[in-house]
Amino acid sequence: MQIKTDVSYGVIPLFQTEGGEWEVLVIHQYGSKGDVYWGFPKGHAELGEEPVEAARRELLEETAISDIKIDSSRSFTQHYTFVYCGTRIKKTVQYFVGYAGSKALTLQAKELKDAQWCSFTTARERLTHDATRKMFDEVVSYLKEKNFSS
Repeated sequence: MQIKTDVSYGVIPLFQTEGGEWEVLVIHQYGSKGDVYWGFPKGHAELGEEPVEAARRELLEETAISDIKIDSSRSFTQHYTFVYCGTRIKKTVQYFVGYAGSKALTLQAKELKDAQWCSFTTARERLTHDATRKMFDEVVSYLKEKNFSS
């Protein structure tokens, strides 16, 4: 079986409510095999695009969120493997935390079925894949180290 490596970049969008609580955006995305799964906005870099730029653009394309402050001081990596059209894909996704100024969304209908702003606990429960939950646990630990309260 042929093996291919693939790299994407994404944002884990956070929003602080008027009450001071933090919420995270999870998306219900159509997969390449016709499946649907919960995760975070991500996609491929365009030629010459830096990781943070690619992550920001993908967030904008998928959700129309443009008011986002990305924390580029730390990234979080997710690794997984899947088979597509007879090729084994070794996938790496590099995520950045982003602080949204608004919860307003317009979903890219071709790629997204739904999206939800929710608590960290609900988001973790909703995430479909173990690799995504493991990476999100690292994000939550990082935020706690920064004295970030969820």
